[in-house]
Amino acid sequence: MSQDEWPGFDRDDRPVGRTVRALVWRITLTILAPVVWLGFVLLFFAFWASALTVPQEIVVGVVSVLALFATLVVVWVSFGVRMARRWAAW
Repeated sequence: MSQDEWPGFDRDDRPVGRTVRALVWRITLTILAPVVWLGFVLLFFAFWASALTVPQEIVVGVVSVLALFATLVVVWVSFGVRMARRWAAW
């Protein structure tokens, strides 16, 4: 199928290239976010959590996991919505 047959795209627009670029940074973020989160959790519990009680430490851990998941959900849902809009007319 030629690009002229794809609705909603200009001739210079490369939808596959844009999709790959969008996937590259999302996959990179998906790999790096848990690594950064783990670093945060280790540093937090090693240096700053000594003044907290166990329930407070649990709350910090749960909230940090929820923040990680919320970040990843927003990143991937935005990609899914954009792809759904892009290919809906196809």
